[in-house]
Amino acid sequence: GRPYDGPEAFKRLLAEDLDRFAEAFTGQLATYGLRRAMTIDDEAEIRAIAASEKANTYPLRALVEKLATSEFFRQQ
Repeated sequence: GRPYDGPEAFKRLLAEDLDRFAEAFTGQLATYGLRRAMTIDDEAEIRAIAASEKANTYPLRALVEKLATSEFFRQQ
């Protein structure tokens, strides 16, 4: 919801809120992997998966692995 001017400014906005970006990215990844829209009931699991990699600054490979090996993903 914040204005930006060009791709560099957009990248800065994303970098300023890396936690929120990681949660949104994990949610989109889950939507793709599970082939369904995420609901409010899924939010806690999405946040937990993203938060588990916060100390490592959210490496893509780790987020994908955490999602794919989670009970949340395997039970679907």
